[in-house]
Amino acid sequence: MNNVVGVEIAGVIFTLWGLAGWTGRYRGWTRLTFGFMVFAGLPLGVGLQLIAFGVVTGIRIVGLVGAAAILLVAVPLALLAPNVIGPAWYPGSKIRVGRRGSSR
Repeated sequence: MNNVVGVEIAGVIFTLWGLAGWTGRYRGWTRLTFGFMVFAGLPLGVGLQLIAFGVVTGIRIVGLVGAAAILLVAVPLALLAPNVIGPAWYPGSKIRVGRRGSSR
């Protein structure tokens, strides 16, 4: 049971870290070499929480959904560059809210 508590705490930490990176509250990742992996923190944390919940309750499908979230969402996000998936506030992001491209 202690291992499940550790997984749940890690899930909460990764979720908060990922949310802070997406919303721009934590911008320190832009100075790190592999800092763009902060985007994988959100689905990783949610996946870990679902796995822990599935183990505690015995509902196997919940744990499988958590594992799928990690494999199908977190891993690809960890491999993509931030200018492809980055939030609108990131300078190199292709996603620009309220800005139009110029035709020079």
